[in-house]
Amino acid sequence: MTPEMLAHRLEPMDVRLNRDQEQFIRRAIEIGGYGKAEDVVREALAMLEERERKRMELLEAVDFTEISISRAAGGNLPRQPTTEPSAQGEPHAKVKRASRARKRTAAARA
Repeated sequence: MTPEMLAHRLEPMDVRLNRDQEQFIRRAIEIGGYGKAEDVVREALAMLEERERKRMELLEAVDFTEISISRAAGGNLPRQPTTEPSAQGEPHAKVKRASRARKRTAAARA
């Protein structure tokens, strides 16, 4: 990691919430057993990360299926795709790669 990347990661974030979001967080603290707003936000981000991971798995499965169907006619079935370990924590990068792969597949069929 470069010093610039590390410095960017260490900077605190200032996030503005609308009134409804603030009230939602306050209610979650009152009835949900959270100690502070940061706990609510951390859990929400963990849920978002899990949703993105599942979405990426689904996109990979769709890509694999499309490629398998495409190649099945020629008898050349591909192996199951593997997840790149370097991109584990980067859902946006994974989505971009999956999108580019689908575009290349579609262009190759045309």
